[in-house]
Amino acid sequence: MADVDQKLTDLIGFSREAFDTAQTAQGWSSRLQWVLAVIAVVAVFLPGQELAIVAAGLSLVGAAAIACLRFRQQGFRRYGERVRRATLLAKGLGHELSAHEYQSIEATFGGDRKRATAKADTNYYASRLPPGEDRLIENLYESAFWSADLFKYSARTAWVRFAGLAFAAILVIVTIVPFLSEDLDIILSRIFLVVMTVLVSREVLGDAFNYSMAQHEVCLVLERLEALKGKPNKTADLMLILGDYNAAVEAAPIPQTGVYERRKQNITDSWDKART
Repeated sequence: MADVDQKLTDLIGFSREAFDTAQTAQGWSSRLQWVLAVIAVVAVFLPGQELAIVAAGLSLVGAAAIACLRFRQQGFRRYGERVRRATLLAKGLGHELSAHEYQSIEATFGGDRKRATAKADTNYYASRLPPGEDRLIENLYESAFWSADLFKYSARTAWVRFAGLAFAAILVIVTIVPFLSEDLDIILSRIFLVVMTVLVSREVLGDAFNYSMAQHEVCLVLERLEALKGKPNKTADLMLILGDYNAAVEAAPIPQTGVYERRKQNITDSWDKART
C-alpha cells in the first residue's frame, strides 16, 4: 500500500510540473501579445515604408511564436489533466492504477523530473477519510473549491488584458486614418498590424468569457456535491458530477499566469475556514 501511495504521490508531482510548464508557456504567450499590441501602436507613427514593413514582419514572427507557445502549452496541459484525473480517482477511491497505465503516464512525461519530484506532495488532498466515495467527494470538492477561485480571478485578469488590447486596437484604427493617402505598401502593412491586434484582442476576449463560464459551472458542481453528501446510492450521481467537473475545467483556458501564486494563501485560508 505504501508503494501505491508513493506512486500516486509521484504522479501528483508530474501533474503539477506539467501544469507549471504549461503556465510558463502561457506567460510568454501573454507577453508576446502585449509586444504585438505595442508594435502595432508604435508602427502607426513610424515614418517611411521600410519601417512599417519591418514592423509588420515583426508582428508576423511574434504571431508564429505565440502559436508555437500555444502548442507547447496545450500539450503539457493535456498531460497534466490526464494525470489529475487519474490521481483524483485513485486517491479518492483507493484503487490502484494498472501497471500499464502507470507506465504510460510515466513514459509520456516530457517535463523536468527533478522539479516534478520536488513537487510531489503527500498531503496534496486534505481529506483524511478512508478510501471510498465519501473521500472522493471531499477531494473533488476541494479541487472544485480551488478551481472556482482561480477561474474567478483569471477572468478578472483576462478582462483587464482585453481592455488594454482593445484600447490599442482602437488607437491603431483611429490613428491610421491620416495615412490612408500614402503608398499602397504602407497602407497594407498598417492594415495588417490592425488585423493582428484585433485578432489577439478577440482571443483574449474569448478567454475572459470562458473563465467566467468555467467559474459558474464549477460553482454549480460545489452546490451539487453539498447536496450529495450523506445520501445513499450516490455512485451514479457522483460519477456524473465528476464528469461535469472535468468537462468544465478542461474546456476552460489554464488559469492566468501568476493568479495561483497571488491567490494561494487566500484560498488555503478560506478552505481551512470552510472545513471547520
